[in-house]
Amino acid sequence: MTWFLLCLLYFFLAASLHAAFRRIRPGFNTVVAYLAIGSVCGLALATHLLIGTYPGTLRLVAALSLYAFLIELYLFAVTFVFGSISAAVLVSHLERAGAAEGGPDVSPELMINRRLAGMCLSGLLSEHGGRYQATAKGRFCARAGRALRAFFRHEGDPARAGVHVN
Repeated sequence: MTWFLLCLLYFFLAASLHAAFRRIRPGFNTVVAYLAIGSVCGLALATHLLIGTYPGTLRLVAALSLYAFLIELYLFAVTFVFGSISAAVLVSHLERAGAAEGGPDVSPELMINRRLAGMCLSGLLSEHGGRYQATAKGRFCARAGRALRAFFRHEGDPARAGVHVN
């Protein structure tokens, strides 16, 4: 087996372990879980290449670079799919077994409720008696987002758009 195939094998192992972990612990942070699993698999790949039959710095660097690229591509795809409204609409349409093509659209309330539930699972919001409140983690993320917006000089102030986080 070449270093290229080993790299692909360890990448698919990391993705499979991540999928299994997400089913066991659905509320756990997706990115943190994949970074931990991907790092362990990356170390295993490096160890396999160093003590296996594929010695050589160039092979090691090439394999780890390809592995890092695949990991980053996977993270990019996973984070955008989990946060994508378009993907949520598509999944909702697919979940409706036997629904006629061109059936009714997913209600905005359902999409909002799913997004709020996801934010509660990730610890950004807490829900008490039907009211949502930002947690310390949520407030930190909002402040970090505002700081990054200012740093990169993006137009638009979230406070003017009706979004307010203390």
